Amino acid sequence: LINAIPSAQRNELVEIRGSVPDLVNPPSGCRFHPRCNYVRDLCKNEKPKVLQVEKDHIVACFLYEVGYEGGESGRTD
Repeated sequence: LINAIPSAQRNELVEIRGSVPDLVNPPSGCRFHPRCNYVRDLCKNEKPKVLQVEKDHIVACFLYEVGYEGGESGRTD
């Protein structure tokens, strides 16, 4: 989803595949898993924790959890 944000350095926007999730009956686990290019089985069944990754930036994604394959540290420095 981050890659879909407009940028002065890119000419084209990245298309987000799939449909917007049903807000009344969201998907199980992470509500973005049906549209995410980095989805894992874990994402389909569990909700990720909300983590602060920068002073004014929070994420809810297993990719940022410590110990998760490819995960960041979740540091706030």
